[in-house]
Amino acid sequence: MHDFFIALISFFIVDPLDQALREQLSRAAISEQRMAQVTSCLQAETPAILDKAAGDPVWVIVTAAKVWTGMVTPQTALNEIAPSCSTAAVI
Repeated sequence: MHDFFIALISFFIVDPLDQALREQLSRAAISEQRMAQVTSCLQAETPAILDKAAGDPVWVIVTAAKVWTGMVTPQTALNEIAPSCSTAAVI
C-alpha cells in the first residue's frame, strides 16, 4: 500500500511539477545545465516530499489541484514543496 501511495504522489505531484518547470525554463531560454540542476534537486528532494505527503494527504490533494489548475506557478509550488530547490529554479 505504501508503494502505491508513493507512486500516486510521484504521478500527481512530482512528475507534473518537473514537467511544468522544464517547460517554463525552456521558454525562458535557460541552459540545459540549469534545467538539469533543477531536475536533480527535485529528484533529490523526492523522499522528503513523499514523507510530507504521507503525513498530510490533504496537502497532496490541495497542492496537486493548485498546480494542475494553474493557481500557482511551478516556482511557487517548488518553493513550498522543496524550498532547497527554489534557487535552482530562479528564472
